Amino acid sequence: MTDTPLRVENTRGYAQGEIFLLSRAGENFEALVYNTTGFGPCPADEFTAIDVKQLAADTGSDLVWKNPRRFWMMDALTINLVGEPRDLGGVMFNFAARMQMPANFDPWRPRARRW
Repeated sequence: MTDTPLRVENTRGYAQGEIFLLSRAGENFEALVYNTTGFGPCPADEFTAIDVKQLAADTGSDLVWKNPRRFWMMDALTINLVGEPRDLGGVMFNFAARMQMPANFDPWRPRARRW
């Protein structure tokens, strides 16, 4: 486990990708969240090529969700990492969060925007 915050400069327009490794925990999902920030901008082709079904099998997850690639809007950021980096599908990610998702979480169901 790491206890050192990760500071990243020049992040405006910086592409980042996120992977959720989801495991059933009763009625909910436990999620391990990995983010590419800190390894350079997320490579679009490599991120797109990650096979979520294969990654689920490789990691022992019940489900893997690839959050769409997005871009930071601030000039710098600090991320408190919660674990060690990991190669997921050929792309390096930092372990950024552990969280619980609701039982009805369906990453492929369109959600209404709230803004």
